[in-house]
Amino acid sequence: MVRKASAKRSARSGDRADDLERQIAALSSRPRPELVEEWVRIYGQPPPKYIKRGLIERAISWHMQAKVYGGLKPPDQEVSDESRRS
Repeated sequence: MVRKASAKRSARSGDRADDLERQIAALSSRPRPELVEEWVRIYGQPPPKYIKRGLIERAISWHMQAKVYGGLKPPDQEVSDESRRS
C-alpha cells in the first residue's frame, strides 16, 4: 500500500515538473505585453522601463519554479534583503 501511494505521488511530481517545464518553455513565444501583465500580477507593479525581455522571462520562470518547488529559505531571504539595502 505504501509503495502505491509513493508511486502515485512520484508520478504527480513528474507531471508537475513536466507541466512546469512546458510553461517555462512557452514564455519565449508569448508577446511582451503578456509577459508584462504576468510580471505585474506577480510583483504588483510594472517592470522597470528598459528591462530586457530575457530578464522578464527569467523572473517569471523563477516565480513559477518557486511556487512548485519552494522559494528561498528565510536565512537566504534575509541575506538578499540586506544586499539590496547596501
